[in-house]
Amino acid sequence: MNFRYDPIEEKLIVAESTRTEYHQINLWLDRYVKGYRYMPAFKTGIWNGKQSYFENGKVNLGLWKECYNGCKEIGVTFNIENRDEFPLNRDVTLDKVKDFCKDFFKNHKVRDKEGNWNSFMPYDYQIETAYKILRNRYCLASVATSGGKSLIISIVFFYTLKNINPDAKLLIIVPSISLVSQFYDNILEYNYGFNNLTKYGDKVDFRNHMIDSIIDDDPNYNPCYIRMEEVMSERPRKFTGPHQPNIYIGTYQSLDKYPKEFFHQFHSVVVDECLHPDTKILMSDGSYRKISEIKIGESVKTINEHSKQIEDKRVEYVYENLSKNEDMYEIELENGNLIKITGNHKVYCSDFKWKMVKDLTVDDEIIDINFNI
Repeated sequence: MNFRYDPIEEKLIVAESTRTEYHQINLWLDRYVKGYRYMPAFKTGIWNGKQSYFENGKVNLGLWKECYNGCKEIGVTFNIENRDEFPLNRDVTLDKVKDFCKDFFKNHKVRDKEGNWNSFMPYDYQIETAYKILRNRYCLASVATSGGKSLIISIVFFYTLKNINPDAKLLIIVPSISLVSQFYDNILEYNYGFNNLTKYGDKVDFRNHMIDSIIDDDPNYNPCYIRMEEVMSERPRKFTGPHQPNIYIGTYQSLDKYPKEFFHQFHSVVVDECLHPDTKILMSDGSYRKISEIKIGESVKTINEHSKQIEDKRVEYVYENLSKNEDMYEIELENGNLIKITGNHKVYCSDFKWKMVKDLTVDDEIIDINFNI
């Protein structure tokens, strides 16, 4: 059975198959959702409990392996005609990313509440998430609240610049100008190391191109040569070195004004999303608390999109002022509850697909933490 990768739609499209093969793959990708029997839509008879992932011969790119498994199940060969164009980075392995992190962060230290410097190393799940992004390229990474998104993104960028393409240009799109500044500072911290950031002070604060003199001071110190620029923030920082920036950070509102040609230069684009600080989050103990009041060390409830299981995740870091100077959307649910959220944030709908808040209509149904619609 032949498929073709379409880079425009980012889908696999059936290119050649028998009628039976087409029908069998269609059935293979029509799945019962876990817990469907207990969902209101199924109970009322308006939904059969299934989600189809095969639409007119097209399958979302992330489900390519399910197509492979389906072909194996029905005893036919799975083939991608233009496999050389398939966006899978076969040179990246989990062991390579782990070894990279061990070397890159070996001298990083953080100061604890008592003022002592302790060694810093990303958690295994952060390294594994970075690896999956690097290998799969086109993907959606779901990280629990305060699970270290900026660190994961930093690992992806550092690995790309060190091991894939030193001339790569990277773009981060965030929903608020305060997050522009937050990401800028975080990437600096992760690149130079918290201890080195304190040690070298102004050399890395706004003038990233001073890295050469820093390495001269410490030959064993090997950060990335990053040149960041804020498209718009509370205090826009422009790179002043002899080269062009290789990392841009901006809001989608600011970047919307740029011509299409501007975006052709980027090797990787990351889109971040966030909630309003008044949004209530379900804690592990069953209580609800405003996201702005959650503290490091506490645990929150999250949905594992793949296993459809409810999981507890520990809060590792807390960002502040996420909605400052930003337009927010207010969603009113049938039960009277209100959700304040940025327009580009995606929510999980009753058809088990993600949809941007700004694209929601009164006919859409959102799934909550208990899989109720």
